[in-house]
Amino acid sequence: MSRKDKKRRRQVVVDGKKSDGINVKDFALEIKQLVATRIAEKYAEDPAKFSRLVEVGLIDDATLRNLPEDLDFGGALKQFRDRLAAMAAEEPSVLGKLEVRPLDVLSEADPVETSSPRSQLAVVFSDLEGFTTFTSSKGDLEASAMLRDHYDAVGSIVRGRGGSVVKTIGDGHMLSFGQSEAAVLAAVELAEVVAGPLRVRVGGHNGNVVKTPDDIVGHVVNIAARVTDMASGGETLVTTELRYAAGSVRGVEFDPPVVTELRGIDDPFELCRAHYRGA
Repeated sequence: MSRKDKKRRRQVVVDGKKSDGINVKDFALEIKQLVATRIAEKYAEDPAKFSRLVEVGLIDDATLRNLPEDLDFGGALKQFRDRLAAMAAEEPSVLGKLEVRPLDVLSEADPVETSSPRSQLAVVFSDLEGFTTFTSSKGDLEASAMLRDHYDAVGSIVRGRGGSVVKTIGDGHMLSFGQSEAAVLAAVELAEVVAGPLRVRVGGHNGNVVKTPDDIVGHVVNIAARVTDMASGGETLVTTELRYAAGSVRGVEFDPPVVTELRGIDDPFELCRAHYRGA
């Protein structure tokens, strides 16, 4: 696709109206940057997804002109993610309307330079199995109230194990731990959490990442998110890298590893189910 074609595909106008209590005009300021990035191009090339952005009042189908060619993707992505997180906390149904998977947005990041300094961390993701269906059935008011309680529960467990909540969107969490054993203990505990009728899915990986002031990026992050995709509600799956880095974890058992193909990852990974001893 030529540079001119790309620019034409990403030209839209943002509608500044309010929708159901959300200040869409404010959101528009950030989505204007988003439109100039590859995320917006993906929407523009898919008429169905584009129509959903129109449906929830984020954009219309006119033209936003004179977008800078040198907009920073990382900055645009962070603004989009932050605003989407705020929107989803108030109206969780927006994620379903846009067909946005929280784990995909949480794990997306600006590519990092190979020379960037790296740190060894355990990265864990979690989400609620069946959350989209629950929101559609019960409505935003009940779903957002449940999320507030869930955020408190997740934060308490993670902080109690010395970890950090890196970012959150809807029912999805990205977490980091300096100690692999602590990551496994927190992950197993999170899988025991019940949010209303829903159970938590948890997945984790260990390796070198690049830390920024407000994010963690690298291939380890993508793998951890895809591991979580493979888990069922109430289940914790970890890669063998995390399992062996953690060593013997008091009170926790690991099932034998299973070679598993992960969505969007070229090479298969060995995954272990981690659970309380005897469970």
